[in-house]
Amino acid sequence: MTDALAVFPPGFRVLDTAGDPVSGAKIKFFEGGTNTPKTAYSDQALSAALGTVVYTRSDGYLVASSGSSTVVPVYIG
Repeated sequence: MTDALAVFPPGFRVLDTAGDPVSGAKIKFFEGGTNTPKTAYSDQALSAALGTVVYTRSDGYLVASSGSSTVVPVYIG
């Protein structure tokens, strides 16, 4: 069994300080305390890699790639 950690709670959206969704945000993942990129995954089994960057669509929800419309959960191992 793989130890997976959900990075964000279900329904998470990226919002600015005024509470408005952030469109086209890039969330980059790194190994703790380093500048070494860390791969994020869209499944708890850590078998569907998202890469080291996750984006947001126009309503602030997380998607796998820039311009995508399919919301994804984000896990790290």
